[in-house]
Amino acid sequence: MTDRNGQTSEQPSPAQPPSVVTFYWLITLQHDNGLQLTCDGTMPAVPGTHTRMTTSRAIMDDLRERHGTFTVLFLYLEPNEISAPAGAA
Repeated sequence: MTDRNGQTSEQPSPAQPPSVVTFYWLITLQHDNGLQLTCDGTMPAVPGTHTRMTTSRAIMDDLRERHGTFTVLFLYLEPNEISAPAGAA
């Protein structure tokens, strides 16, 4: 494309869609009757859009739909990746 002076102008490229990161989570819940339950799974998140808080809340909302009300005793959340050992090619 050229500008009004006949100079070639670069058009901005469309924004790349943000990459999705999958988080592994592990949670221990306790119901009012004392019953404890440990669950785990994965949850996709978009960096810059989702935060640890919004991802954690999404996990707990899903669990609330399946298990009713509960108290969180433990929540572990980290990117679902295993790094290669140092020096591995």
